[in-house]
Amino acid sequence: MVCRQIDLGGGASAIVCSRGQRAPQCSTKGCRNTATRLCDFPLQGKRAGQTCSAQLCESCAQVQADGTDYCPAHARGARLGHVGPRSLAPEPAAPSSQAGQRRLERLREMLQHMAGHQGWQAKARRSALGWAVELLTAKLDTSQPCFKCGRWHGDIEAQRLDELEAELEQLRAVIREGLGHVADEQLVAALVAQAEASRRIAELEAKVAAQLELGGGL
Repeated sequence: MVCRQIDLGGGASAIVCSRGQRAPQCSTKGCRNTATRLCDFPLQGKRAGQTCSAQLCESCAQVQADGTDYCPAHARGARLGHVGPRSLAPEPAAPSSQAGQRRLERLREMLQHMAGHQGWQAKARRSALGWAVELLTAKLDTSQPCFKCGRWHGDIEAQRLDELEAELEQLRAVIREGLGHVADEQLVAALVAQAEASRRIAELEAKVAAQLELGGGL
């Protein structure tokens, strides 16, 4: 496998490999103990068709001797102080896991229905809806359960699904009302503003996490 190391933030790193090629070579550069492993999960966009190998270099894995693993959701939550270390040994999916998966599937079905709505046949309207659906679909794709343990991760993912359902309901309201009196540019502007707000929130979270890692508090 042809592999390369990627920075996950907070001192964690992972090896990204293309299937069917030479094995990864470990590097100790920048290793810290934020995470020992990541769950296997498919990559999107330019990295589609690749997988994160899940195994970090041995020196990183040996830093924490308690067997704690972090999937991406846990690693991010731990950096932000939302969750503490926990064992992710494989176990049967909990009822909350199954409920989360069902909610996600319902969201996908609703999106598919909306994309084919008869009120969106005009090219401009279809373009606006397509952008909205694309943004929401991208969020759905990042809200999958952990591929290693098959579980949703507590309050973090439950809150994420609540937010997705609220956004989908807003989009449904736009479709029900129709865009006859709303300019296509207005919807696009609203979507851009929403994306910008999300970006600013992510930047603030990163700054807070960095400050906490430095031990300086807030």
